[in-house]
Amino acid sequence: MKNIIAISALLFLMVLTGCDESYISPTYVVPSDSIAYDPVKDPVPVIMSMNDPFYVTASRGAGAISPENPFVKENAIFHVYSFLTNNFAYSGEIDYRNGYVPESELPSGKPMQCLVDDPETGMGAATKLQENGILDFVDYNASFCYSQINQEYKYNFFAYHIDDAIIDGGRAVREKDNVYLDIKIDGTQDVISAVAKLTDKQFENVDPNDDKWLFANILNRELVFSTLTGHRFIVPVFEAKHCLARFKFNLQGEDAMSDAIYVQDIYIKAQRDWRFTVAADNVEKLGLSLPDSQENLQEVHLCDEIGEVDGSVTSLEQYTYHVSKGETLSNIGLGMLLPPREAYDLYIKCAYISPDGKERSYVARYALNYRTTDEDGHVVYKPFEAGSEYNITMHVFGYQNIQLSMEGLGWEQAPDDIPFDNDGEVEFLE
Repeated sequence: MKNIIAISALLFLMVLTGCDESYISPTYVVPSDSIAYDPVKDPVPVIMSMNDPFYVTASRGAGAISPENPFVKENAIFHVYSFLTNNFAYSGEIDYRNGYVPESELPSGKPMQCLVDDPETGMGAATKLQENGILDFVDYNASFCYSQINQEYKYNFFAYHIDDAIIDGGRAVREKDNVYLDIKIDGTQDVISAVAKLTDKQFENVDPNDDKWLFANILNRELVFSTLTGHRFIVPVFEAKHCLARFKFNLQGEDAMSDAIYVQDIYIKAQRDWRFTVAADNVEKLGLSLPDSQENLQEVHLCDEIGEVDGSVTSLEQYTYHVSKGETLSNIGLGMLLPPREAYDLYIKCAYISPDGKERSYVARYALNYRTTDEDGHVVYKPFEAGSEYNITMHVFGYQNIQLSMEGLGWEQAPDDIPFDNDGEVEFLE
């Protein structure tokens, strides 16, 4: 795994083929202010791209893994939805409970409310990242095209990734204005939400000589995304965002006494049950929220992966870590992916051989705060943020003496070194 320093502009293209045969509505009316506008006669496949989310997890809950890992490229799944939205051409009812139905099978006059979905599961069309950078359907028989009857109708696009997080009921819940999943995370899933937008570069490439009516309505986003924009390769570009913060752990042996200490368990108490809104009529609704009014904090343990790196016969187990004087164990375990929060409690369970020759153990609780300084040099506390990475180093000195230091790294900005708040509460529980 590598530290991520800056956002890449890499785009992944997904080309869908095999659409229904083309047909044009006999009642289609060319806009009166058009100078060259003409309806599209051939089917227009949905083409999509995505900004690089840096790293995603494999489909077995194996933590955050570098995208260079071939296993991730072969197994990371993004589910895609697309739903009708209002614009000048359509101001009628929209219902996200409608699933995908080919346009040729819809009753006359009824628009395609759902443009992209998995008709069988209703969980969104599953896609994979191929070796050549293309996102392709898991179901290679899937084919989705923009509307041939209502070519000015506008559609929104959504994508999400939850790795192997457990879904309550095994299905998405579809309501009139949103789609959500009730999920349970265990600290190893990289939960990602994405909504598609046009990029500045796409706007720059719009041909102003194409048609003044089209040009104006593309720039004001009234036709984004539609048959007319798809025909001109103005495609949805997903802005992928991590919904969780990433914690990485290191061990540093500081003196000879550290040889006698064994770190048996590291865990954080966090909310594991979440409502994940993956598509909505208002993008502000997207992301994680509490399914109930109050938190229910549960233990999330640092685990390691047992088995082959390629994902064959793997499992997650807790390890016992030992570090000698002057030794550093970097990035132990799989790290943890946890929801944003003001602060966390970190628990460390250790065992050691006491001078009387007996093995003893203890659990210590540390208040985990993100402490830094502002421009004026004042100490300030900031919440742990989604999309940011935090390195926690445990300095082992001897019996019941562990100190912590922490380094914060924003995935979208330069690293910011900060001290861990060693003046905070440390409680020995056993």
